[in-house]
Amino acid sequence: MSSVWIRTRTTRVGKKRYLVCYRLRGRYGREYSAGTLDTLTLAKTRKTKVQGLIAAGEHE
Repeated sequence: MSSVWIRTRTTRVGKKRYLVCYRLRGRYGREYSAGTLDTLTLAKTRKTKVQGLIAAGEHE
């Protein structure tokens, strides 16, 4: 089962960035990035989109 999550990081300047990550093959699968975004709203939208693509089998 694949999972998608949002990781928060702080830049050198002190701004927050949101990294959308996912795995395709469970705990030991490689971690992929779906992009780094400026706002949490955009990150949540991207997370939903990635979940839909994985569910449809169009992730590669």
